[in-house]
Amino acid sequence: MLRHATATAWLVLLGAWLAACQPQGAGPAASPEDAKPVASIDGETITQGELDAWIKEELFRDQTEDRAAAEIYELRSRALQRLLDERVLAAEADRRGVSTVEVLRLEREARGPVGDEQVTAFYEKNKQNLGGATFEQVKDRIRSFLDEQRSGEITADLRQRAKIEVLLDVPRIVVGSEGPSRGPADAPVTIVEFSDFQCPYCARVGPTLEQVLARYPQQVRLVYRHLPLDRIHPRARAAAEASACADEQGRFWEFHDKLFANQRALAEGDLQRYAKDLELDAAAFTQCVKERKFEGLVDRDLEAATLAATASGKSGLGTPAFFINGILLSGAKPAAEFFRVIDAELARAAPPSPPAAGS
Repeated sequence: MLRHATATAWLVLLGAWLAACQPQGAGPAASPEDAKPVASIDGETITQGELDAWIKEELFRDQTEDRAAAEIYELRSRALQRLLDERVLAAEADRRGVSTVEVLRLEREARGPVGDEQVTAFYEKNKQNLGGATFEQVKDRIRSFLDEQRSGEITADLRQRAKIEVLLDVPRIVVGSEGPSRGPADAPVTIVEFSDFQCPYCARVGPTLEQVLARYPQQVRLVYRHLPLDRIHPRARAAAEASACADEQGRFWEFHDKLFANQRALAEGDLQRYAKDLELDAAAFTQCVKERKFEGLVDRDLEAATLAATASGKSGLGTPAFFINGILLSGAKPAAEFFRVIDAELARAAPPSPPAAGS
């Protein structure tokens, strides 16, 4: 937790540092505070602005000297993306002659209110994590939350309309894409998901992945791989092996949804009941689970996760973990984070535009 908090604080500082490193005239003028002397040596003054710049450089060195390339990239990339979001939003505000807050309000208003069906769907997907609250008790808060989430979609749309070229080098991890999948086999973007059926964050990211697949029906392929965290989730491995048995009968994704909707009920009898609900061949499913037919498949996925973590400079992967064309995205991130990486990958894969006539 301390390392996470430090990294979060660093991201804020790095965002400020990047914003400060602009060509002359691109940013605000130095404040009078920057010119205040803080020390002198042999008659040469050191200003507060110089000290602050030195601190930022030292923080950068301290936070990156022991990190793998993927971690350094993540620090830089997050700060850069926030900076780009701020810039496109500020540009739109200038164009309209209003504040950035007003732009977001107007854009959310133009999209219309969050529908009752969206609120209900969110509640049904997440009610196990809402502390027993009834729908009536939380529906207004869910509606407000979903409305606020659209701010990320708004900035993503503004960025699509802007001429943005990100030149930051992206470290990529080679990860095999074997496993149950959704989306075209020849999609230009492949997302390999490492997940655990008892992990609440893995369940929480489900609606986000549905948004991703709906937004990119022909451009994205999602591959599921198993990463049961045995030490904290004692039934995750059994659920993973059972899902592979369901996959053998062509029903992985339906079984996958059943497991995530019932994370607290993954005993042997529960797994058999879900198979019955989906009208699987009960005898074949029972035999498959009993003989642990797919134990080796789960072990191979675990080994792949370990290798990917090592290549990323980590001691292990948390769940969920996603590799988008080899680019690591950790945790249950909002849809806008996926859109950002996917849009960059699609732009990278797109053929160059032909020269204009007469050029």
